[in-house]
Amino acid sequence: MIKKKKYQSGGKIKGPSHDKGGVDAVVGGVKPVELEGNEIIINVNHNGAASKHEDKLLALNDNPDDYEIVKKGSKLTSDSEYNYRTHDARKRRK
Repeated sequence: MIKKKKYQSGGKIKGPSHDKGGVDAVVGGVKPVELEGNEIIINVNHNGAASKHEDKLLALNDNPDDYEIVKKGSKLTSDSEYNYRTHDARKRRK
């Protein structure tokens, strides 16, 4: 019997890319899906992080250079020190 890895509190998938067959998984005990090695799992029930930041997490897939992940309360340096593209996520097309 194959021991299955559980990601109850999130984690990083280990395995091949989609191009190389991916990582087979089952959602909800019935729906087969293919994941990709190095994909990140953020658990919706563990601490509410996924639902709290869902819009930003989904937007990372489309525009990863538009976002920085910083710890709340961290002091950021002046934007003038960086040349980041920015956009208002509320105006993002759906």
